[in-house]
Amino acid sequence: MINFFTYLLEEQSPEAFEELVRIFLDLIVDAVGITHNGITIAVNRQAAEMFGYAPEELIGKSMFDLIAPESREEVKKAVFDNEMRSYRVTVLHKNGSRIVTETHGKPFGFRGKNYRISFLRDITRQVELENQLKQREEQYRLLFENIITPVIITTPEGETKMANPAFLQLSGYTLEELRQHPIDHFYVDSSQRKELMQQLLLKGKVENMELDLKLKYRSVTVLLNSILTTYQGQTLIISSLLDITLRKEMEKASRQILYGITATSSQEVFDQMVSLLARLLGATMVYAGEVTGHNCVEAVSCWMGGAMKQNFRLSIEGTPCLEVLQGKPVCIPGGVGTLYSMQNVRSLMPSPEGYIGIPLVNAAGTVTGVMAAIFAHPLVNLPYSQAVMQMVAIRASAELERWKTEKQLRFSERLYRQTVEMLPVPFFRLLPQGSIHMPNSALSGFLECSREELEGQSLDAFVHPHYLEGWKIVKDLFTEKVPYYFIEQKFITKGGKEKWGAVSMTLHTEEDGRGNTFSYLNVVIEDITSRRQMEEEIMAHRDHFRSLFNYSPVALWEMDFSVLRNAVAGKKSFTKKDLSGGKCNVVSMNEAAKQLFKIRSVEEMERLINR
Repeated sequence: MINFFTYLLEEQSPEAFEELVRIFLDLIVDAVGITHNGITIAVNRQAAEMFGYAPEELIGKSMFDLIAPESREEVKKAVFDNEMRSYRVTVLHKNGSRIVTETHGKPFGFRGKNYRISFLRDITRQVELENQLKQREEQYRLLFENIITPVIITTPEGETKMANPAFLQLSGYTLEELRQHPIDHFYVDSSQRKELMQQLLLKGKVENMELDLKLKYRSVTVLLNSILTTYQGQTLIISSLLDITLRKEMEKASRQILYGITATSSQEVFDQMVSLLARLLGATMVYAGEVTGHNCVEAVSCWMGGAMKQNFRLSIEGTPCLEVLQGKPVCIPGGVGTLYSMQNVRSLMPSPEGYIGIPLVNAAGTVTGVMAAIFAHPLVNLPYSQAVMQMVAIRASAELERWKTEKQLRFSERLYRQTVEMLPVPFFRLLPQGSIHMPNSALSGFLECSREELEGQSLDAFVHPHYLEGWKIVKDLFTEKVPYYFIEQKFITKGGKEKWGAVSMTLHTEEDGRGNTFSYLNVVIEDITSRRQMEEEIMAHRDHFRSLFNYSPVALWEMDFSVLRNAVAGKKSFTKKDLSGGKCNVVSMNEAAKQLFKIRSVEEMERLINR
């Protein structure tokens, strides 16, 4: 290059040489400046435009006047150390604004003098985008680390890349320990892993897949939601988990409580209750007793040491039962024998450790009895044990009332209504025609509608329109005699709010006293709105990939098969008739799909597919 300039200078006049150098510099895309001892002696048109000056204004100007203060030290070092390298420099526009540049400087000598030529490229927008990306990554990191839903990021080969604190807490492992094992190691059934990968590769996502996992200290059942995505050129699987172990255990216990207590007389019912509780909880001693006299309980039924025991009268002085009689449940995970004398209990059980006591309350709200479970070991699964005790205590309260009043009917309508009203979760009876009967206050709060308005109202009025087709299968339970059914359903409250509920239904058939039978569904709804919203929040992070969908040259559309899925839910096999009642909802489609099918809206696409 220097030889080229020497040739021009020798062959041309100084004016022609200067014009040729200017033309040469202007042909370079980047901004170019030549300095001698820090003073600008030549610039191209791009440099003048970058700094906002006329070219002649920059000639003779110190290069450091054009550099922002925070970048001057780095530039001085590069210049005075005679370095040849690239670095980022913030320069000053004539109007005072700042421009971030990627600068390549190179020293050179010409006719005994030292010069420096610098090439500058405006990367301000690039830096802004990098900062935005860092900010988004920080926002995602904060969400990832603080969200209460367990989330894990793995590769399709099973390598763990990242797990949030909620997942580490659930699994009992550290991140380093997780990375030592392939993800297959944590599956109870390896075929579930294969099924998951097949669905991910086929659909790109999996929703609400039930899996059994073996973790560090226990095995759990979870609902898994996963998406297959690409980040920085690597294919990753992002999965969120909902631990439904307790719910599954409660469903199992509920079925045993509902269908395991079949006796007709009160005494037999209590015997079945205490023996069932002992098995479900692993308790050493379970008894139900009626309060008789001052601080005394007369056992209605007692199970201890694997067998029914003769009923007894017991003073509850020095036991937690005294607190239970005040109307509040008492749970002591361990050391009950240290906290209380348990003098009268020790004659039956020498070394009590854990204790759960639930008050039995009559229709008037008066504590009339106690149901207690005593353990020879510390309690482990407290939420499960307390919930099972509460469920049985509701039935036991009604049974104790019946036992005391010596009524012959299996269920008193009055007691049943009050028992239902005591439930902390929405509950009602669903009649064959689809109307609501006996709604409790929790259901009234869930649907934001008074109990009077709910009574006799069609449940379809509160089911989200997109899920009405799948809801029709519930009515089939009456004809198919399915004893139990579970579905996650979206509802619309009276006030127009959208809520999600985990709906459990059991089929019951009774006699009306005149020899006629009638059926109804006992329906319990667990409010899972927060959980579903959290799942939707996680899925919302897919929005930055949505642009790939919208602008793809390939025809793409997204479909919702939940209606069809609900139409065949719970069936081992199905026919075309089963599918005819449902339809596919088109969620979205890109422009390429619209052009391919010559349509303008998702509604036209739905009609085309469902036809």
